[in-house]
Amino acid sequence: LRSKEEIKSIVVSWFTNLVNSQDVGLVVIACNTASIAAYDVLPQLGKRFNVPIISMIEGFEDCITDNLKSIKNKSVGIMATKYSIESGVYQKIVKKYNPIRVVDIIGTNSERCVASGRYLDKSSESLIKKDFLNYNHNVKLDTILLGCTCTSHVSKKIQNIIGDDVVFLDPGEYVSNLAKQKLNIKKESLNG
Repeated sequence: LRSKEEIKSIVVSWFTNLVNSQDVGLVVIACNTASIAAYDVLPQLGKRFNVPIISMIEGFEDCITDNLKSIKNKSVGIMATKYSIESGVYQKIVKKYNPIRVVDIIGTNSERCVASGRYLDKSSESLIKKDFLNYNHNVKLDTILLGCTCTSHVSKKIQNIIGDDVVFLDPGEYVSNLAKQKLNIKKESLNG
């Protein structure tokens, strides 16, 4: 619920206080809101602090290009924070791949359930359901892009609300893969 400038200032402070004082080999901005708000300053921060940066935007793009069959000619919902939805960044990316429609779903209640740990409670489904009150249920969604890193924790509850035949795509997995590539970590070394 902060302004773009406030969020950007927070991200810059992460670099000033953490990256500057630690031996950091990679920065992952694992928050969609922060990734979007600070996207224009990330290249300068990377140069200034001599550290590679991966944001959720790169993960979002990789997720979509790897799952085109779930986007092209489909009804796609983007579930994210109010800031991420209102920025229009993710909608612009998705529309490049010819969906039938893009539906915005502000997932504030879902995000708060996860952040507070209440998503494990049985009663959380009624709170998560509120995020779907403004969504036109006459429009069947084929795919939901989880534009908030925490919503993967409630994807089963969302399926209970909107139906089992919706495909969920989680850009967070792609961010993790990008980080492994940047750090040159092989899958075998993670399992061993």
